[in-house]
Amino acid sequence: MELAKLVGVSQGAIYFWENGINEPTAGCVVKLAKAFNVSVDELLSYDGAEKKEVPEKEKRWSKGFSALNESQQDAVLGIVEELLKK
Repeated sequence: MELAKLVGVSQGAIYFWENGINEPTAGCVVKLAKAFNVSVDELLSYDGAEKKEVPEKEKRWSKGFSALNESQQDAVLGIVEELLKK
């Protein structure tokens, strides 16, 4: 939650970046580099790992989730977290 506030995005956006569903904008990359106290070059350095193909359902999820306001995103994440506990 703290990282999302530092970068000025929702927790959902951070989730999507972490899971390779979508990528941060250039402006967010700069803010991320500042938050982690590294250069943008270091943050974006290629580690040799192949980028995985994002399944169509995840693309649809991302598009729909991004259209929600922050309160709605938090509610959806709460539901997902509860489902994962089962």
